[in-house]
Amino acid sequence: MAKEFDLSQKDAINSVENSVVSAGAGSGKTSVLSERFSHLVIDKKIKVDQILTLTFTKKSTVEMYGRIYKTLKEKAPDQVSDFYKAHIKTLDSYCSSVAKLGARFYGLSPDIQVDKEGIESQVSAMALSFIIENRNNEAIRALAGTKSFQEIADGLFAGPILKASTIAEPIDFDKSLLSQHKEIIDAWEKECKEIPGIIHNLNSAYEKYSGNRETIFLKGLKEKLSLDFPESPVIKEEDFAEGNIKGLENYIKFLKDFTSLKLPGGKQKDDFIAIKELYCSLREYIPKLVPIANNVYGGSYVKKIIPLMKDFQDKVNTLKRSQGILTHADVASLAVNILKNYPEIRASEKKKYKAIMIDEFQDNNSMQRDMLFLLAEKEERMEKGVPPVDSLLPNRLFFVGDEKQSIYRFRNADVSVFRSLSKDFEKGNKELKTNYRSDAALIQAFNTMFGGLPFIEKKAPDEEKTPSVFFTEADAAIKDRVPDYEAVYHEVSLPKDKKRECEKKVHIALCNQK
Repeated sequence: MAKEFDLSQKDAINSVENSVVSAGAGSGKTSVLSERFSHLVIDKKIKVDQILTLTFTKKSTVEMYGRIYKTLKEKAPDQVSDFYKAHIKTLDSYCSSVAKLGARFYGLSPDIQVDKEGIESQVSAMALSFIIENRNNEAIRALAGTKSFQEIADGLFAGPILKASTIAEPIDFDKSLLSQHKEIIDAWEKECKEIPGIIHNLNSAYEKYSGNRETIFLKGLKEKLSLDFPESPVIKEEDFAEGNIKGLENYIKFLKDFTSLKLPGGKQKDDFIAIKELYCSLREYIPKLVPIANNVYGGSYVKKIIPLMKDFQDKVNTLKRSQGILTHADVASLAVNILKNYPEIRASEKKKYKAIMIDEFQDNNSMQRDMLFLLAEKEERMEKGVPPVDSLLPNRLFFVGDEKQSIYRFRNADVSVFRSLSKDFEKGNKELKTNYRSDAALIQAFNTMFGGLPFIEKKAPDEEKTPSVFFTEADAAIKDRVPDYEAVYHEVSLPKDKKRECEKKVHIALCNQK
């Protein structure tokens, strides 16, 4: 018996635009993907092997394969004979196939293998040996005063290289260092920018004060306000190389001394409270400025350790090339860079597929989005680099995901990428809102806990709004209210046969176990 789809499901299945489908738990997304595959084959006359269907895990791939096969067998049995040609695979598997096509361009043989644990253990062992060999380096000696060699090896060498460096995109340490210096300089200027204004307002508040100025605090404040408050020093690039923070130290020292007066307790007049708040706000800058100065001071040690990090990165990449063993990040980076920089390989991959469907995309990142954009670009485009949205074919991509279910941060998943697709494909925004799996009471509890919606219909218009775990659609409507990395909760609907009011609430107990 054929499955009946609701209007939002049909809208997604028959979409003719590049689409991003927000599909919550129990909304029938696997059925929708299976039905869309069938729709593309039967109605759009796309061959089975011209559809690339990507999932995140092997388990999802097996389930997707079975569901699509069953749907196609029911609706188009004549197409099932070719189903063995279907490209239903994990993103990792697809990246691996592309990486092998262009491995030679990166000094690798095509028979590369993924062994994340094997690489990690070897790199960790290499890092410790490397630290011991270079123990006389001034920066290593300084670090060894507070940390063990193993901690230095893991935290400064193995960890960063394994997390941020790939064989196709090694870390550019010189560029990163200049970028870091700029951030430090900008942070210093940002914090210091507000201080003269606070001093001016503090002086005005003191002059307007109508109470007794002969208290210990106010007499001390008058004396400090009579001093010339120094201008904030400028951090220069050469200060990092020399570890020069004399000017920063003097400025922070003056600020510490200026805010060293003991504030009186007890009840105070409103105009004194204004003085107190301004004085306290000055104190708050000290813990912000000290770490910035420390970063400048450490610049001389960083300069000495950068050559070691470059050398270690080269050794790691030599190990990967010699053994042909890579991490998932290496393979993904290889695939994207091959498609981006070698248009002839990209052209061959583009010709293979007329439709691309991606499940669980909330657990992916900008690198994987770029790869899919490269596969979906217009056939005539041969420029290097990732295509802009307007260079994509209009009906090639079909993303499905649920931003609330992103769980692979440890694999560099970035839920903001899924959210940004909604802006890229504004005409193709789809949403599966109805939960067919859960009990009505649970669905209403989800809406209450996660979305701040009333468990039962509001009885009065002024009833207090319930707090929510996630940001809500109302928050999303306010510009810049929701950070890119945060999920937005969309109200989950009840199926027609479950629409009944639940008088009994769901109770949750939080246990603090120590």
